[in-house]
Amino acid sequence: MASTTIHTEAAVPDTIGQVCDLARAGRHTEVIEACHRGLARHPVSAARRIALLDLRAESLIALGAFADAASDADAMLALAAKQGDRGLTVLALMRQAVAAMRLGQVKAALATATQAHAVARKLRDKALAARSLLCLAEAQLRAAQHDVALATAQQVAKQFAAAGDTLHQGRAHWVEAFAHTRLSQNDASRAAARRAEVLARQSGDEYGLANALNVQSFSCADI
Repeated sequence: MASTTIHTEAAVPDTIGQVCDLARAGRHTEVIEACHRGLARHPVSAARRIALLDLRAESLIALGAFADAASDADAMLALAAKQGDRGLTVLALMRQAVAAMRLGQVKAALATATQAHAVARKLRDKALAARSLLCLAEAQLRAAQHDVALATAQQVAKQFAAAGDTLHQGRAHWVEAFAHTRLSQNDASRAAARRAEVLARQSGDEYGLANALNVQSFSCADI
């Protein structure tokens, strides 16, 4: 459960890293408060504003405020377009896609995730391209394109493994496990879910761990 503690102005974290730490700890109410105060300060660079909007949207999603998260994603995209920064555009499109998934707008999510990856591929940023491909894999899964999602997840899992990114590698294996389940490939699903669990524990990714454990339950026998 998210904390309901409200910070004073002096106690609000000053760095993106500190806000990320709050998010990883599941303290989403505090993340939203910190981002709100950070966005109200002047001047705020476009990159920092987008980072704060992204973190706030992520925490809003965690608390079930999907429409508010979508609004923040829209604000991110407008700001990125104004700056003409394609890297920031990819971040905004990915956040839009995730918000759309949580709202059940699977066709819009798939289209937006596809666009994000197309833009990312034109940049010389392998990490961002891989993250956008992971977003696309989940969008394909939500759109019931299970075979395609499986192939995409396996592809991007290899990319994260090569880059030493255990957190996102674990999340890619979760998508893989989920897709296997939808294809009634339960043994393969459990194996991928166990890989996702191990990697989530290694990286301290509690969100990824919860997803990995959840998908393992899909193929458990009801005793």
